[in-house]
Amino acid sequence: MKKMFCKFIDHQTRFEYNNISPCCWIKKKANLSNPVEVIEYKQWLNSIDNWVPECHTCKDMEDRTGSSYRTRANSNPVHNGFPEKSEDNDDITAIEFQIDADCNSACLICGSYNSTTWQKYEASGLKDIKITIDNETKSTTSIRLSTAFSLINFEKVRKITFLGGEPLKNSNHITIIKEAMKVNDLKNIILTYVTNGSITPTDDTINLWRQAKQVQISVSVDGLGEHFNYLRWPLQFKQVENNIKFIIDLKIPNLTLKFSHAVNPLNIFYYDQFKEWSFKYTTSIFNPFGTDNDLNLSCVPPRLVWAVSKKYKDDTTVLNLIKPFHPTEYDRFIKYLEYHDKKRGLNWREVFPEIQHYFK
Repeated sequence: MKKMFCKFIDHQTRFEYNNISPCCWIKKKANLSNPVEVIEYKQWLNSIDNWVPECHTCKDMEDRTGSSYRTRANSNPVHNGFPEKSEDNDDITAIEFQIDADCNSACLICGSYNSTTWQKYEASGLKDIKITIDNETKSTTSIRLSTAFSLINFEKVRKITFLGGEPLKNSNHITIIKEAMKVNDLKNIILTYVTNGSITPTDDTINLWRQAKQVQISVSVDGLGEHFNYLRWPLQFKQVENNIKFIIDLKIPNLTLKFSHAVNPLNIFYYDQFKEWSFKYTTSIFNPFGTDNDLNLSCVPPRLVWAVSKKYKDDTTVLNLIKPFHPTEYDRFIKYLEYHDKKRGLNWREVFPEIQHYFK
């Protein structure tokens, strides 16, 4: 009988490049190329019926706020592609794919692990980046897909999530959907995309979306106008907004649109502008999250924390994300911005003039 501690552990498999896990937050993963390791990993997952150290992300969230990814999935299982009841049921019904880093952006909150543009940028430093996927990369992705397909019973799958890289930049998501359609009707499956919004969906993609039970599009928007262009370089906000309008104009009744917003020291003061803009296109609830790289929220200087607190005194959404100020992290944050500004020919103080004086 299932322990029913966490729906992710019970019913989801995440393929992250060469690793397998139930979710992105759990710290322990297994290497797909090692069958024995995968078997032992699954046995370990089946034994979990309470908190383990590897699940500290959700544990910390629940200790602070009483809510976490785990509690939200447990309370709304169908939305996540999980069965309502887990008793005597160990079916994997939700799949996440992050199998390649093919991406056209070098966002400041990301890195070479998740982006081919970052890889090219770090190797050359050129501002004019043209990305081509070599045959070796294509072969690696093909092997990963083949391994994943051998482990998935698509007949049981009720939700497929596509991550990146940028999932709409290539046809891997279509390959996966068509593999599922060999044994399952697409009207039974929820398709979820986390996208940077820069790619217009193809006719083949749109046709598949119209057949699905539901399509959930989450567009990553960390700011408006030049703020977006800076944080998600070299993407352009106008291009992304045009694609958002294009998707809405498709009028696909089973499609919902929402925005993912990564809060960092540069955009936290402008959250109200983003929120007002987002409601022009969707009323879906979105949960902003704090970044955890060099732009993490322990780098917000105390004077800016005071200004943000004064501005958002009636809305604690982003205030709760701020961490205690850490001088060492702050110094690294400033150096990180200055380094990439020099390489990209930008100046963050000019892009964010209303807050630049809070930073020494």
